[in-house]
Amino acid sequence: MADLKLSAPLRDAKPTKTVAAFVRTTGQGALEVDANAKGGDLTKSKTQSSAAKSRVKAIESTTAAVRAAVKRADADSTELYSTEYTVPGVAVVADVSALQDIAKRSDVESIIPLTPKKIVEPTVNADASAAPSGVDPSLVKPGADGVSPKNAASDVYTRSLNAWQQTGHTGKDVNVAVLDTGLDYTQADFGGPGTTAAYQQALANAAPAPRTPACTTRRSSSAGTTSPARATTPT
Repeated sequence: MADLKLSAPLRDAKPTKTVAAFVRTTGQGALEVDANAKGGDLTKSKTQSSAAKSRVKAIESTTAAVRAAVKRADADSTELYSTEYTVPGVAVVADVSALQDIAKRSDVESIIPLTPKKIVEPTVNADASAAPSGVDPSLVKPGADGVSPKNAASDVYTRSLNAWQQTGHTGKDVNVAVLDTGLDYTQADFGGPGTTAAYQQALANAAPAPRTPACTTRRSSSAGTTSPARATTPT
């Protein structure tokens, strides 16, 4: 049963190999609990429900126990971050043998490796009229700093404009998920308290960690435009 909790790459890896992995603990995330407490409508109140607060404490207790167990199995292991609101669990760097041991715990649901992601920086062209490779220059309008995004004019290839025109659905007022470099879990939309104090406390408690993608929310204000949500490195 424990092997089924490990993803295939971890089952097949050498026990002495050191990897970064996310250990998901059992049960619901606090955000799901909060949504259920509010009848499925989080917009009813920005204040976190008592059920969600209780769930956060329970998750923190569980992740603390898992964290300690990982440390016992691998003294050199380190914690990257822990999560309570979306998917409950803790990310660690440890030997595969330690993770295989942790998978035997009843409070662990699954363990998956964390895949490093490289952030591709925009191409800076000396000539502001230049376009990224493979993109029709007539479709690109670099900014004043001469930067042309690598995905400029991608709507042409995905035929987004056709969809907007033919259906009338432009994405206005629709929430979308975007892969970003972090998640500000103190936001009220994610079930956090939504206060400046909570945000500053999260920053103060942030442990150094590799930049890994997480999901942030942005709201489309009109076709092709978005307003970015605040994001931080996961903690």
